[in-house]
Amino acid sequence: GCGKGHETYSLACLLKNRYPEARVKIWASDSDLLSISTAPNMVFDFEDVPEFCREYMVKGRSGYGFNQAIKESIVFEYHDILNANPFPELDMVVSRDLLSFLSPTDQSRVFSDFSEKIKNHGVLILGKNERLDSIQDWKAIGNDEVSAFMRAD
Repeated sequence: GCGKGHETYSLACLLKNRYPEARVKIWASDSDLLSISTAPNMVFDFEDVPEFCREYMVKGRSGYGFNQAIKESIVFEYHDILNANPFPELDMVVSRDLLSFLSPTDQSRVFSDFSEKIKNHGVLILGKNERLDSIQDWKAIGNDEVSAFMRAD
């Protein structure tokens, strides 16, 4: 779940910084209808925004929002992770601190869904305390600060 969109906007800015010419599309979903419906129009105090995001901010009447390029790279949608997902094949899934709140049966279903949607050599980023220790075809990447795994098919 993307909640109100803070991490989604941060990811969009990080990807834009790293791949400025790439056409990035982020599908952000949450089962909280109020949060997901207000995410596209978030307003910030400039000082509250991480420095790496500030170049993508524009001043509005009520504060600062993200520029059109960042907004157009994100699709915010209502979606309950326990139901079939509508997404195409994906290069990356960011699911921080979501799986640990699900029952083992639901965790298995959701992970199976992720596995179907993530492309070969795609990346799955989980919460800091979430692991895929016993799952075949996935290998841990990075360091202990982030639980990141790459599909090794």
